Amino acid sequence: MQFLVFNRDRIESFTLDRPYVVISITEPNSKFPTLCFDENRLNTLRLKFHDLNNEAREHIEKDYPTSPKAKSLVFFNEEQARQIVEFVKQYKDQVEVIVCQCDAGISRSAGTAAALSKYITGSDDFYFKHYLPNSLVYSTILNEFYKENKCN
Repeated sequence: MQFLVFNRDRIESFTLDRPYVVISITEPNSKFPTLCFDENRLNTLRLKFHDLNNEAREHIEKDYPTSPKAKSLVFFNEEQARQIVEFVKQYKDQVEVIVCQCDAGISRSAGTAAALSKYITGSDDFYFKHYLPNSLVYSTILNEFYKENKCN
């Protein structure tokens, strides 16, 4: 299984000669990127949340609990992690590649790819070496994978 990390511009022109799926992430008030038609793309999961990590969430919740601006922030959550886990489990035996895309292609998509790679292949080294994976996305997805395994 291969995991690719893309930004918004790169995903809009991407096609592949092998089966793949896309996990597309953007800001809550942004439109999703327009993807080229590609018969090898089996499906796309689209999610919206701000690029805020564990440290930012703790700081905001501690220091700004009643701020209207803070209350408008959309943090990555367990429900979104569950959607990713279910999506990946549905397609992992049908695809060779999972493309993770966010606006910049540095943090949210890298956190997603790192968590998926860690769970599926046992290693996330590449993503922590070449990107800045969002810690909230990474830990929440892994927790969801492990939570589901404890129930089975």
